Amino acid sequence: MRLLLYRIIRHDDVAVSEFRVAGFRPETRAMAEVLGAVMVHDLELQSGIIELLKERDEQSRVDRASGQDGTVLKAVLWHCHQPDQQQVFAHEIAATANQIYSEEGESLKISSETVGHVLKNLGLYTRRLGNAGR
Repeated sequence: MRLLLYRIIRHDDVAVSEFRVAGFRPETRAMAEVLGAVMVHDLELQSGIIELLKERDEQSRVDRASGQDGTVLKAVLWHCHQPDQQQVFAHEIAATANQIYSEEGESLKISSETVGHVLKNLGLYTRRLGNAGR
């Protein structure tokens, strides 16, 4: 009941909040700005929110770089820097990503289908290249 009352009383303040956070990844920034907007009149709490979310943001960056998306992106970049390579197939990217996993001591394996999904999520769309694949 107290939270509902607070939301009703502070709705206008929250709606026009200009609390902005720079330097965080988009999802962490959104979380910080929403939480900070609720505490519009308490600069100390807003600063506390930023401090609490710094570690979460750093961990998010590490997870993204070392996770599946990061590994596929490393594999794509490796292929981009190969001389005379005009196109690359998803199964080649998967093989390179699996090699990266192996070199890092991971037992994970990634399929060419998963590579296609990761590429799409990263904004890199595949297309069919004849019978050879995507």
